[in-house]
Amino acid sequence: QPVKDSISTVGKTETVNDCREKASQDDFFKVRKNMAAVSSDDEMIAVARLVFQTKCFSTLQIKNLSSLFLNEEGKFQFFVATQTHVSDKENFSTLRSEFREEKYLQLFTAL
Repeated sequence: QPVKDSISTVGKTETVNDCREKASQDDFFKVRKNMAAVSSDDEMIAVARLVFQTKCFSTLQIKNLSSLFLNEEGKFQFFVATQTHVSDKENFSTLRSEFREEKYLQLFTAL
């Protein structure tokens, strides 16, 4: 996906979850298992979005789920999808350390 397409997804707004219910470790393991069972980055993000409708995840849980993505583009798209569903928003910026490529470092900073 070209950089331009990735940048255009940055401005898209997700449905905001008010984080009344935080994900438990059981929720984390369930979504991780379901994400691992599908074959593409888009499918993994779709699986996660279903859970994000009702639960918020900690930055650490998001980081651990992001390890399922094999490239930085998938990881970046996942972080875009998760940013409004993080229970500890003050720590979300620490996920920047998950990137090595300058392109994704810049895109993440723009979030």
